Amino acid sequence: MYEDDSYLNAASGDSLQVYNMSAKFGLQYEQPVGKSSFITLGATYQLSTKITGYSIHYRELGSYARDRVTTLLGESNLSMGDELSVGLSYRKADSFLVEVDYSRTDWSRSGMDQVRGFSNVGQSVFAPSIGQAFRAGVEFTPNRNDIRYYMRRCTYRVGAYFDQSYFTVDGAHVNAVGLTLGMTLPVFRGYNGITVGLDFGRRGLSASQLKENYMGFSLGFNVYDIWFQKRPYE
Repeated sequence: MYEDDSYLNAASGDSLQVYNMSAKFGLQYEQPVGKSSFITLGATYQLSTKITGYSIHYRELGSYARDRVTTLLGESNLSMGDELSVGLSYRKADSFLVEVDYSRTDWSRSGMDQVRGFSNVGQSVFAPSIGQAFRAGVEFTPNRNDIRYYMRRCTYRVGAYFDQSYFTVDGAHVNAVGLTLGMTLPVFRGYNGITVGLDFGRRGLSASQLKENYMGFSLGFNVYDIWFQKRPYE
């Protein structure tokens, strides 16, 4: 007979701790269009690499029983998925920028579905798969050097994205779609500024409980200066 209700606090789960090193390579090409416009094409590729670590399975029953089993993954065939990303942008001076990006990552041959506790969670089945992401955005600055109207020196941004997860739940991807809004408020001189952003999105499966609506807020500081330059006038 238990003296308190701690026997109700039963829990079990699995934890995967992995590590290794990888490498990412990139290329970029810029083509002038007219006097002040540029088209830029870029691509990056991250190598797939073997990973090692530990698989930990634990069971707890309040304060009365604890069971922990750690398995070394050194002899496993686990690996990180490789990733390919490409992007295309068009910039007109310091006033206008539009950009489109695409990325693809392949975890289908990672071997994660063979690790205890990864593939089956309750009645759902998780499986590694191929993930993809599409992103597009526009940036606009009316007049960066305007001396009369502060709001014309601000930079305004709007974007959208679609993210297909690199895993599936019961054979379906847990996708995310969203809209982003941003603004940079110039301070002092040059390109220094405070950047604020909002992210409105939806993630999940419409036919299950794995779904959520979310909103994110970001705050950043842009610090730009020319160091070690002696000014002719103070």
